[in-house]
Amino acid sequence: MRDEDKPSTRDCSVRAHRAPRRCERHGCSRHTMSANGCERAKLMMTVFPTARTVGFNTRSRVRHHTTRRYPYWPGWCADWTATYADLPDQKLRPYRAFAQFKVSLYKTHEAALVALAEPLDGPTLVLPHGVLMRTRVDNPSVDGDASRQVGAVASVVGNVFISSIGQGRPPAHYGIQAVRAQTRIHHRIQVAFTKSISASAAWPTCPVPLGAPERGIKVVLNICGPKYVTRGVNYNYTVVLANRGQATYGRITLSVIHEDPITRSSIPYRSYRPDCAIWRLAKVKPDKTFRVSFRLPFKQHNDPKGSNLTVGLRADRRSCMGGLTKDVIFVKK
Repeated sequence: MRDEDKPSTRDCSVRAHRAPRRCERHGCSRHTMSANGCERAKLMMTVFPTARTVGFNTRSRVRHHTTRRYPYWPGWCADWTATYADLPDQKLRPYRAFAQFKVSLYKTHEAALVALAEPLDGPTLVLPHGVLMRTRVDNPSVDGDASRQVGAVASVVGNVFISSIGQGRPPAHYGIQAVRAQTRIHHRIQVAFTKSISASAAWPTCPVPLGAPERGIKVVLNICGPKYVTRGVNYNYTVVLANRGQATYGRITLSVIHEDPITRSSIPYRSYRPDCAIWRLAKVKPDKTFRVSFRLPFKQHNDPKGSNLTVGLRADRRSCMGGLTKDVIFVKK
């Protein structure tokens, strides 16, 4: 059983409610968005938000770069660049606010982390949804003028490295204002990337738990899938069940209780209400394994921070003998 999956002692008929835990600080986005290398290049043109949605008046055309002079990090695939501004066709040192963005695709998450470690001097921040980010404020001198501050932001989500630089609005041109404006765009790009990955992802692989329960039926469960999700977006999960005992069970009922209906399943299921899917297994012999994958969205209901799904288990017409609760946390837009 993995750390983020908690045993559930509730009855199978009880509706699943939110009871989240904080995620571990490292590796969240790395595992929920495993890298497919440069094959994701077609998705990158669509991740840039429009100017109006992030507080700017104009955005340049997104440009695709397949060659790079400097810096060149191992595993780099390609770059996509765009500039957000208050006025169209602003010069390099404009009077109004602007933000220049570069989205770089790498073959692996580790390669993207190398890029994150180099360009900025600020500390690395681990955001609640697992994204790594660094920021910096500077006072560069251009033609002897050092009156305007600039802000820079860099972040990594999966195998994508996002970097940006720009300045705030007049008259102060505060660097922190530029950092905040760029951070909004970073969050939009990160959410767009996670949506694209969740829509195209294959069923998650899920290992069979080792050992057997000391009490009750000798059947073990495991559930695998993303912990950080965007509201209303479909995500894939896999549940694996294994008989670790010496007895053969005549019937095992596996149920998934969720606030919103399943949109796709690898194996047909029965349902007596919209928020519950049921699979019935006959003659489950020792060491037999059952695996099912399904796709479902998480919409906001009672808890604004996240949601969950509950996997229940019942054997040979007994009452609910155990289960797991999978908590998820909403990604901030």
